[in-house]
Amino acid sequence: MGKFEFRGSEPAFAWRESGKPFRKNHPQFIRPRFVLGSRAQHDWRDRGILSQAFNKQTELGYILSLGVSKEQRRNGIASLLLDNLIAHLTTVDRVDCKALFLHVLTTNSAAIHFYEHRNFRLHSFLPYYYSIKGKCKDGFTYVLYINGGHPPWGLYDYLKHYCGVLYQADLCSVPSWMWHKMQAVLHWVWPGMRRIVVQNTTAVFSYCS
Repeated sequence: MGKFEFRGSEPAFAWRESGKPFRKNHPQFIRPRFVLGSRAQHDWRDRGILSQAFNKQTELGYILSLGVSKEQRRNGIASLLLDNLIAHLTTVDRVDCKALFLHVLTTNSAAIHFYEHRNFRLHSFLPYYYSIKGKCKDGFTYVLYINGGHPPWGLYDYLKHYCGVLYQADLCSVPSWMWHKMQAVLHWVWPGMRRIVVQNTTAVFSYCS
């Protein structure tokens, strides 16, 4: 899957992801767009979403767009649509789908807050991913892992794993209560550190452009 280019007037909904705008004159109030495909079918920039432990035929869901017209916002419609989609993807028939992801503009704080509130994780920064009215815009990839799906291991995961091994082997003299406190602090600090790195990277690219 490659870039999507936006043209014409602004969409009628409060946030937008990859896909064409939902026009103000469109008769429907809502228009969700969703694609389901294997890892091998996705853009190379999105192939690092899942761990290599999963084969290439493992499925990923991709939200092209999730739109609610201006008159119908703040009525829980977007949440209902997303909840129904997740419920559908977590049934026995869809157990091979291990992640649901989307792309969003880095400046689209409303969408970012919406998805983060629903447990989507920031996965990667995509410089100049969008072309909107002839101007390049940066994007983020957000991911929700489902059905046992998980990302490739990073530094934090390896540290957590091997510290856990040491603790269980009784090679660590740290009391259990202190160990759990350390785990909680690491789990709380790591997403914030990652966000700072991504935001600084965004600022550097914006400055250079």
